[in-house]
Amino acid sequence: MTKILVMGLLVLWTSNQAFAKVAFLNTNTGTLGNGTGTNYTNAFTVNAGGTNTAAFACIVYDKLAGEFIVSVTYGGQRMYSAGPAAIYGSPQFVYAEVYYLTNPPTGSNNLSVDVGGTGGANNEVYENVVAFTGVNQTIPIRGGTYQNTINQSLPFTMTITSNVVDLTMSCFSDTTAPISSTNQTSDGINNGGNYSQDSDHATTASSSISDTWTQNGPSGDLIAMVGLSINGDREYRLINNAKINNAKFGH
Repeated sequence: MTKILVMGLLVLWTSNQAFAKVAFLNTNTGTLGNGTGTNYTNAFTVNAGGTNTAAFACIVYDKLAGEFIVSVTYGGQRMYSAGPAAIYGSPQFVYAEVYYLTNPPTGSNNLSVDVGGTGGANNEVYENVVAFTGVNQTIPIRGGTYQNTINQSLPFTMTITSNVVDLTMSCFSDTTAPISSTNQTSDGINNGGNYSQDSDHATTASSSISDTWTQNGPSGDLIAMVGLSINGDREYRLINNAKINNAKFGH
């Protein structure tokens, strides 16, 4: 009887491994926000389906020194900052940030971004929402994986520490040269404004991801980029620990 129970638990663990890993759900078409200069609001969709969903907003803005995001909401719910912005300054300031919301409302909802600071009204604010399933609802970003960086060389690579049950994403802006490609999956390059912006995500889990962006232009552009690993380990560990602990009864 004990062995039958253990075998059943092993089968359950095996069949549920897929649900423990982060999976891409959907993206939207990134847009340059329209607003008064301090508020930028656009509608984005989070698809229904899957469990343990989280939405991540890539936000890029530019103007002058001293700009910052005051608040971000999706569907009227507060989104939380993934970490400090990447800021490339003087003479052209460009900022890149990521915000997240676990268990977001599905369907089409407004992403509202309030921006403040000493620079006055912003020149451009780029927004996009990307959704994933299988995300740890308590700690959606794996600790120690978030990073922000700036650079002036092309192509530009960020190495993001990750995990075999995670997926990575990044949010990127370039001040002059149009973005041409990324070696990960693009969420929608926007070269229509004064600057170029995009976010991308990995489709294959790995312990480390090298995220490389290529632009059509010379080195010397002001580049701001943030990257992170979306945490999918909670269910995996619970199921794996159950397997280990219950297997002891079969000895």
